[in-house]
Amino acid sequence: MTMARLKERLNVAIDPVLDRWLSTWLESLEFPPSRTKVIEAALRRFLEAEAPAFDPAKTKRGSRG
Repeated sequence: MTMARLKERLNVAIDPVLDRWLSTWLESLEFPPSRTKVIEAALRRFLEAEAPAFDPAKTKRGSRG
């Protein structure tokens, strides 16, 4: 039985300083979230502030533009 992927794959390159900062912070936590969860939360906060008129419910899942 195969399950559909619930996430879209996104490959990005980030500044090494940000990567070390994130890694250090995650290592300091007793129960760290996944890197994916942290990046999704940061991206969601950014988009809510910068593109508040966008309604994700009105877009088709998986469409890119």
